[in-house]
Amino acid sequence: EKFIDQDTVVISLRPSVSSELAQRNIPYQNTLSFFGKECHRYTLIKSTEIIEGIRPFLKGINTEEVQHAFEKTWIFHFRLYLLYWLTMLCIIDKAVQTYNPDTFIIKSSCVDNNLLSVIVKYYADAHNINIQYASKKRYRSSGKVNNILEDWLGRIVFESQLFLFPIINRSRNSIFAPEDTYNMPNLFNRVSKHIDRALPVYLSVRKSSLKTRIQEMLSGKSFSFLYLSTDVSSGNQVIFQDKFNICTLHI
Repeated sequence: EKFIDQDTVVISLRPSVSSELAQRNIPYQNTLSFFGKECHRYTLIKSTEIIEGIRPFLKGINTEEVQHAFEKTWIFHFRLYLLYWLTMLCIIDKAVQTYNPDTFIIKSSCVDNNLLSVIVKYYADAHNINIQYASKKRYRSSGKVNNILEDWLGRIVFESQLFLFPIINRSRNSIFAPEDTYNMPNLFNRVSKHIDRALPVYLSVRKSSLKTRIQEMLSGKSFSFLYLSTDVSSGNQVIFQDKFNICTLHI
């Protein structure tokens, strides 16, 4: 809040942020006035132009018989980031045209690992706009201890479920879903009627449906991973990063 004065314009990108700003009596604007029909049209046209420009390169990557699947999957994931980039650029550009700011404020703790901060930084560099970094918030050590304990318990749950899954899945036909949202359980119920010994498997579950998913697991109706571990060994992480860097150099 120390960076906000009468000359500061705060633009909220999320309803949760808007709610917090309202509780603190901080004036703000949402993105509705900065992302109208023109920006929607630009985002769709530009994203198609970029993707179609990349597609010939992807078709040239032949990995036995999975070239088509690779192309479709890569574009599917890339489109998400591309649309986010273009959307944020439109919002930032419209805000700059409206207010003509001389400084952007970025949270310092997010500069290296937050895509929005990267977009803001690149835009500022291209348009000679200053950047001011908000000081990183200091967290209490008790919070770190709680996070470590939570991660440790999560890994135990994850490894236990990895051990149990092959046993439960034995002689069953698994149907996987990333999560139990978007009416996925109802879809699974309908699909399971046409698949012998079907076993719906959710890779993540909502807190609101946790009790239901546990009851289904106990009765053998479905299986849910309550926690997915993101920890990898340092060696594997280095190998992955090397391969990732090689791929990005060719794009």
